[in-house]
Amino acid sequence: MIQLTDQETKALYIAKKCVAAGMTLAGAAGVLVNIQHESVFSSINVEDRYHSDTRLSDEYYTQMVDTTPSYDFANDGGRHYGYGLCQWTYPTRKTELRKVCREKGVSIGDRDTQIDFMFKELQRDFPVVWKALTSSNSAYNCAWQFCRWFENPANPEAQAEYRANKAAPWYDFLVEHIKDDVPDDPQPAPEHKLNLRTIDYHCEGWPEYELMVALLRCRGYQVDDWEDEMWDCLKQFQKESGLKPDGIVGQKTWD
Repeated sequence: MIQLTDQETKALYIAKKCVAAGMTLAGAAGVLVNIQHESVFSSINVEDRYHSDTRLSDEYYTQMVDTTPSYDFANDGGRHYGYGLCQWTYPTRKTELRKVCREKGVSIGDRDTQIDFMFKELQRDFPVVWKALTSSNSAYNCAWQFCRWFENPANPEAQAEYRANKAAPWYDFLVEHIKDDVPDDPQPAPEHKLNLRTIDYHCEGWPEYELMVALLRCRGYQVDDWEDEMWDCLKQFQKESGLKPDGIVGQKTWD
Protein backbone atom coordinates (compact mmCIF):
# COMPACT_ATOMS: atom_id res chain seq x y z
CA MET A 1 0.00 0.00 0.00
CA ILE A 2 1.39 3.40 -1.04
CA GLN A 3 1.90 5.75 1.88
CA LEU A 4 0.17 9.09 1.40
CA THR A 5 2.06 12.31 1.99
CA ASP A 6 0.88 14.73 4.67
CA GLN A 7 -0.65 16.98 2.00
CA GLU A 8 -2.41 14.05 0.33
CA THR A 9 -3.82 12.88 3.67
CA LYS A 10 -5.20 16.34 4.44
CA ALA A 11 -6.52 16.70 0.90
CA LEU A 12 -8.30 13.34 1.03
CA TYR A 13 -9.99 14.29 4.31
CA ILE A 14 -11.32 17.51 2.77
CA ALA A 15 -12.34 15.76 -0.44
CA LYS A 16 -14.37 13.13 1.41
CA LYS A 17 -16.22 15.94 3.20
CA CYS A 18 -16.89 17.58 -0.16
CA VAL A 19 -18.22 14.37 -1.72
CA ALA A 20 -20.38 13.70 1.35
CA ALA A 21 -21.84 17.20 0.93
CA GLY A 22 -22.89 16.35 -2.63
CA MET A 23 -19.94 17.36 -4.81
CA THR A 24 -18.80 15.29 -7.75
CA LEU A 25 -15.19 14.09 -7.78
CA ALA A 26 -14.49 16.84 -10.31
CA GLY A 27 -16.01 19.36 -7.92
CA ALA A 28 -13.92 18.09 -5.03
CA ALA A 29 -10.80 18.21 -7.23
CA GLY A 30 -11.58 21.82 -8.13
CA VAL A 31 -11.83 22.70 -4.45
CA LEU A 32 -8.61 20.86 -3.61
CA VAL A 33 -6.43 22.58 -6.18
CA ASN A 34 -7.62 25.95 -4.92
CA ILE A 35 -7.12 25.16 -1.23
CA GLN A 36 -3.68 23.82 -2.09
CA HIS A 37 -2.72 27.16 -3.63
CA GLU A 38 -4.40 29.21 -0.92
CA SER A 39 -3.22 27.48 2.27
CA VAL A 40 -1.42 24.21 1.44
CA PHE A 41 -4.33 22.47 3.27
CA SER A 42 -3.53 24.17 6.59
CA SER A 43 -6.55 25.53 8.46
CA ILE A 44 -4.34 27.84 10.55
CA ASN A 45 -2.45 29.29 7.59
CA VAL A 46 -2.05 33.07 7.62
CA GLU A 47 -1.18 35.01 4.50
CA ASP A 48 2.56 35.35 3.91
CA ARG A 49 2.43 39.13 4.38
CA TYR A 50 1.71 38.54 8.06
CA HIS A 51 4.97 36.65 8.50
CA SER A 52 7.02 39.27 6.68
CA ASP A 53 5.31 42.04 8.68
CA THR A 54 5.65 40.45 12.12
CA ARG A 55 8.06 37.48 11.92
CA LEU A 56 5.45 35.54 13.90
CA SER A 57 3.99 32.10 13.22
CA ASP A 58 0.60 30.80 12.11
CA GLU A 59 0.19 29.24 15.56
CA TYR A 60 0.83 32.58 17.28
CA TYR A 61 -1.72 34.40 15.14
CA THR A 62 -4.36 31.72 15.69
CA GLN A 63 -3.87 31.72 19.47
CA MET A 64 -3.98 35.53 19.53
CA VAL A 65 -7.32 35.58 17.69
CA ASP A 66 -8.73 32.84 19.92
CA THR A 67 -7.67 34.40 23.22
CA THR A 68 -7.96 38.13 22.49
CA PRO A 69 -11.62 39.09 21.92
CA SER A 70 -10.65 42.68 21.18
CA TYR A 71 -8.31 41.74 18.33
CA ASP A 72 -9.55 43.11 15.00
CA PHE A 73 -9.65 39.79 13.13
CA ALA A 74 -11.89 41.25 10.44
CA ASN A 75 -9.39 43.91 9.33
CA ASP A 76 -6.08 43.13 11.06
CA GLY A 77 -5.55 46.82 11.70
CA GLY A 78 -5.96 47.57 8.01
CA ARG A 79 -3.63 44.80 6.81
CA HIS A 80 -6.44 42.42 5.84
CA TYR A 81 -4.56 39.14 6.08
CA GLY A 82 -6.05 36.08 4.45
CA TYR A 83 -6.63 33.20 6.87
CA GLY A 84 -7.54 29.55 6.92
CA LEU A 85 -8.09 26.86 4.30
CA CYS A 86 -9.66 29.28 1.84
CA GLN A 87 -7.69 32.36 2.96
CA TRP A 88 -10.77 34.33 3.94
CA THR A 89 -9.90 38.03 3.57
CA TYR A 90 -13.01 40.18 3.26
CA PRO A 91 -13.97 41.69 6.66
CA THR A 92 -17.59 40.53 6.50
CA ARG A 93 -16.58 36.94 5.72
CA LYS A 94 -13.92 36.86 8.46
CA THR A 95 -16.36 38.36 10.94
CA GLU A 96 -18.92 35.65 10.20
CA LEU A 97 -16.29 32.89 10.41
CA ARG A 98 -15.21 34.13 13.84
CA LYS A 99 -18.83 34.34 15.00
CA VAL A 100 -19.49 30.74 13.89
CA CYS A 101 -16.37 29.48 15.69
CA ARG A 102 -17.29 31.31 18.90
CA GLU A 103 -20.82 29.92 18.82
CA LYS A 104 -19.42 26.40 18.46
CA GLY A 105 -16.76 27.00 21.09
CA VAL A 106 -13.89 26.02 18.79
CA SER A 107 -10.68 27.65 17.60
CA ILE A 108 -10.76 29.97 14.61
CA GLY A 109 -8.46 27.41 13.01
CA ASP A 110 -10.81 24.45 13.46
CA ARG A 111 -10.70 22.52 10.18
CA ASP A 112 -14.18 20.98 10.26
CA THR A 113 -15.80 24.32 11.07
CA GLN A 114 -13.97 26.00 8.19
CA ILE A 115 -15.07 23.26 5.78
CA ASP A 116 -18.69 23.59 6.91
CA PHE A 117 -18.43 27.37 6.64
CA MET A 118 -17.13 27.00 3.08
CA PHE A 119 -20.17 24.85 2.21
CA LYS A 120 -22.49 27.41 3.81
CA GLU A 121 -21.01 30.29 1.82
CA LEU A 122 -21.07 28.36 -1.43
CA GLN A 123 -24.71 27.34 -1.09
CA ARG A 124 -25.90 30.72 0.13
CA ASP A 125 -23.71 33.25 -1.69
CA PHE A 126 -22.32 31.39 -4.72
CA PRO A 127 -25.15 29.14 -5.96
CA VAL A 128 -23.82 28.99 -9.53
CA VAL A 129 -20.46 27.75 -8.27
CA TRP A 130 -22.15 25.26 -5.93
CA LYS A 131 -24.23 23.93 -8.81
CA ALA A 132 -21.08 23.37 -10.88
CA LEU A 133 -19.30 21.62 -8.00
CA THR A 134 -22.24 19.28 -7.47
CA SER A 135 -23.07 18.51 -11.10
CA SER A 136 -20.07 19.05 -13.37
CA ASN A 137 -17.67 16.28 -14.34
CA SER A 138 -15.07 18.78 -15.55
CA ALA A 139 -12.36 19.35 -12.92
CA TYR A 140 -11.12 22.23 -15.06
CA ASN A 141 -14.51 23.97 -14.98
CA CYS A 142 -14.97 23.40 -11.24
CA ALA A 143 -11.50 24.70 -10.38
CA TRP A 144 -11.95 27.73 -12.64
CA GLN A 145 -15.30 28.72 -11.16
CA PHE A 146 -14.26 28.16 -7.54
CA CYS A 147 -11.17 30.31 -8.05
CA ARG A 148 -12.80 33.05 -10.11
CA TRP A 149 -15.87 33.60 -7.96
CA PHE A 150 -15.41 32.07 -4.49
CA GLU A 151 -11.72 32.89 -4.03
CA ASN A 152 -11.51 35.89 -6.39
CA PRO A 153 -7.74 36.41 -5.92
CA ALA A 154 -5.59 39.11 -7.48
CA ASN A 155 -5.51 38.64 -11.27
CA PRO A 156 -8.59 36.40 -11.00
CA GLU A 157 -8.85 35.40 -14.67
CA ALA A 158 -5.19 34.40 -14.94
CA GLN A 159 -5.23 32.61 -11.59
CA ALA A 160 -8.42 30.76 -12.47
CA GLU A 161 -6.87 29.55 -15.71
CA TYR A 162 -3.64 28.53 -13.96
CA ARG A 163 -5.37 26.57 -11.20
CA ALA A 164 -7.87 24.99 -13.57
CA ASN A 165 -4.97 23.58 -15.56
CA LYS A 166 -3.61 22.01 -12.35
CA ALA A 167 -6.86 20.27 -11.35
CA ALA A 168 -6.52 17.04 -13.36
CA PRO A 169 -3.93 15.36 -11.08
CA TRP A 170 -6.20 15.87 -8.08
CA TYR A 171 -9.11 14.37 -9.99
CA ASP A 172 -6.97 11.32 -10.85
CA PHE A 173 -5.94 11.08 -7.19
CA LEU A 174 -9.57 11.06 -6.07
CA VAL A 175 -10.60 8.48 -8.68
CA GLU A 176 -7.93 6.20 -7.20
CA HIS A 177 -8.76 6.82 -3.54
CA ILE A 178 -12.55 7.33 -3.58
CA LYS A 179 -13.39 4.53 -5.97
CA ASP A 180 -16.90 3.90 -4.67
CA ASP A 181 -17.97 7.36 -5.76
CA VAL A 182 -17.06 6.84 -9.42
CA PRO A 183 -19.89 5.41 -11.56
CA ASP A 184 -19.02 2.29 -13.56
CA ASP A 185 -20.76 3.59 -16.67
CA PRO A 186 -21.38 7.12 -17.93
CA GLN A 187 -24.75 8.49 -16.99
CA PRO A 188 -27.05 8.81 -20.03
CA ALA A 189 -27.65 12.33 -21.27
CA PRO A 190 -31.10 13.67 -20.42
CA GLU A 191 -33.67 13.77 -23.20
CA HIS A 192 -34.70 17.29 -24.15
CA LYS A 193 -38.39 18.06 -24.49
CA LEU A 194 -37.60 21.13 -26.58
CA ASN A 195 -36.87 20.77 -30.27
CA LEU A 196 -33.56 22.60 -30.21
CA ARG A 197 -32.06 23.40 -33.60
CA THR A 198 -28.36 23.14 -34.38
CA ILE A 199 -26.84 26.61 -34.37
CA ASP A 200 -23.55 28.34 -35.12
CA TYR A 201 -22.39 31.94 -35.48
CA HIS A 202 -24.88 32.54 -38.31
CA CYS A 203 -27.81 32.02 -35.90
CA GLU A 204 -27.46 35.05 -33.63
CA GLY A 205 -30.94 36.26 -32.74
CA TRP A 206 -32.51 32.80 -32.73
CA PRO A 207 -34.22 31.64 -29.50
CA GLU A 208 -31.68 28.83 -29.34
CA TYR A 209 -28.89 31.39 -29.37
CA GLU A 210 -30.41 33.21 -26.40
CA LEU A 211 -30.78 29.89 -24.56
CA MET A 212 -27.15 28.99 -25.25
CA VAL A 213 -25.96 32.34 -23.88
CA ALA A 214 -28.05 31.88 -20.73
CA LEU A 215 -26.78 28.33 -20.16
CA LEU A 216 -23.15 29.38 -20.56
CA ARG A 217 -23.67 32.24 -18.12
CA CYS A 218 -25.23 29.84 -15.59
CA ARG A 219 -22.03 27.81 -15.78
CA GLY A 220 -19.92 30.86 -14.94
CA TYR A 221 -18.66 31.84 -18.39
CA GLN A 222 -18.26 35.55 -19.05
CA VAL A 223 -20.46 35.90 -22.11
CA ASP A 224 -21.22 39.19 -23.87
CA ASP A 225 -24.05 39.26 -26.38
CA TRP A 226 -23.12 39.47 -30.06
CA GLU A 227 -19.37 39.36 -29.36
CA ASP A 228 -16.79 37.02 -30.89
CA GLU A 229 -15.68 36.18 -27.35
CA MET A 230 -19.01 34.39 -26.85
CA TRP A 231 -18.06 31.79 -29.43
CA ASP A 232 -14.65 31.42 -27.76
CA CYS A 233 -16.51 30.65 -24.51
CA LEU A 234 -18.60 28.06 -26.34
CA LYS A 235 -15.52 26.39 -27.80
CA GLN A 236 -13.89 26.36 -24.35
CA PHE A 237 -17.01 24.72 -22.91
CA GLN A 238 -16.98 22.10 -25.66
CA LYS A 239 -13.29 21.39 -25.08
CA GLU A 240 -13.80 20.99 -21.31
CA SER A 241 -16.75 18.67 -21.96
CA GLY A 242 -14.74 16.35 -24.20
CA LEU A 243 -16.42 17.52 -27.41
CA LYS A 244 -14.98 18.82 -30.65
CA PRO A 245 -14.49 22.59 -30.09
CA ASP A 246 -16.00 23.61 -33.42
CA GLY A 247 -18.38 26.34 -32.23
CA ILE A 248 -21.39 24.41 -33.55
CA VAL A 249 -24.12 23.63 -31.03
CA GLY A 250 -25.48 20.26 -32.10
CA GLN A 251 -27.26 17.57 -30.08
CA LYS A 252 -24.18 16.53 -28.08
CA THR A 253 -23.43 20.12 -27.04
CA TRP A 254 -27.08 20.68 -26.08
CA ASP A 255 -27.05 17.47 -24.03
